[in-house]
Amino acid sequence: MQARLAWLCAIVSALCAVVDTAITGAYEPLLSEAAIAHHGWPFVDGAAVCGAGMGAMIMSRYPRHPVGWLLNIAGTATSLSLLAESYSIWQVNEGGPGAAWAGDAAGWVSALLGGQLSIPLLAIMFLLVPNGRLLSPAWRYVMGAAAAGL
Repeated sequence: MQARLAWLCAIVSALCAVVDTAITGAYEPLLSEAAIAHHGWPFVDGAAVCGAGMGAMIMSRYPRHPVGWLLNIAGTATSLSLLAESYSIWQVNEGGPGAAWAGDAAGWVSALLGGQLSIPLLAIMFLLVPNGRLLSPAWRYVMGAAAAGL
């Protein structure tokens, strides 16, 4: 059951990347400086999908391993954030479809699920590699600082 949930998150991440690509391409050329430098397309999208996929692979083999869950959650949250960001930019700045409140709400979702969520999760993941446990009890303070960053 846990592996199926992880694969579902990886599929959602991939679908978000496809829709993000379509929306980004609707308001600016995909190979422009703005798409690459400001939005991170395709590098951040690819990293998010690969992270969610790697997390799903780990979860299918070791369902209780925390690194798999952290990779999967960080990848899926990043993909959702990128999709919300591209829709917000399209709707608010470029006059895309939808109500003004939808673009504003998408901007808030993007801000909540962006790097301030993924970076602490990845920091915690690096503290738990390779066996899912901290190297020593002293590392709990570092993990606490990363958790406080969430």
